[in-house]
Amino acid sequence: MEVGQNSDIIVAGLRYHLQTQDLGHLKAEVISQVFLKGQIVKTISVPYPKATSQNQILSLVSIQHNEIKSLILSGVLS
Repeated sequence: MEVGQNSDIIVAGLRYHLQTQDLGHLKAEVISQVFLKGQIVKTISVPYPKATSQNQILSLVSIQHNEIKSLILSGVLS
């Protein structure tokens, strides 16, 4: 089962869209993409062990999404 989160984040008048999702057990990675004006400006992919449980994957998606959101809000990632 693939899971994901989406957020719109406004920083200095610019609207960023953050999308984070699990690519499923076959690929075993969580990927986040940051969009600005419809274009991908950053992609972050983090692999996880194939034996990871669904609850752990949900947690990984949430943690990664929130950490990247914090980086965008702080201006570190733009």
